[in-house]
Amino acid sequence: MTALSIVTAAVFVRLNRGMPTLDWKSLTIDERKRLTRAIVELTKEYAVIVAINGLLLLVAVGLITAGIQAVSHLAPAVQIAFSAVVGFLSGLCIARMAYVVWRDFDIVRLQRKLVDESGEREAVEAERKVAASKIADMAAAGLRKQPPVKAREWED
Repeated sequence: MTALSIVTAAVFVRLNRGMPTLDWKSLTIDERKRLTRAIVELTKEYAVIVAINGLLLLVAVGLITAGIQAVSHLAPAVQIAFSAVVGFLSGLCIARMAYVVWRDFDIVRLQRKLVDESGEREAVEAERKVAASKIADMAAAGLRKQPPVKAREWED
């Protein structure tokens, strides 16, 4: 129960984080939409985990409240079914948490890719501006093309 509470608290902390802080203007519209869509999908998955954890916590509290003796008086088939439900919910919680951690990592990789591409675009644009400025400066200086100079050989 303690571990399940910690996992649920971790999910709430992650849900509190929200959207990443980026310079959204540096991303293209498609990149922004792809990133925000992925973050919203991940947030929905976190909500599913909270629901599953809440259900498992209710079952655990019910078991604690009713006591193990109350369950031991039930028919063997009901005991097996009850154990199967608890095991299934526990496994589902673990599997969903692992999946969401993987998805969170996937979004971080997507953010890295988008930020790197945005930085590259800005660097290329800055280099283009510098090159255009230098070309304009050379044109304004009135430089002329000189005829090539024939190489001379060394004389002894």
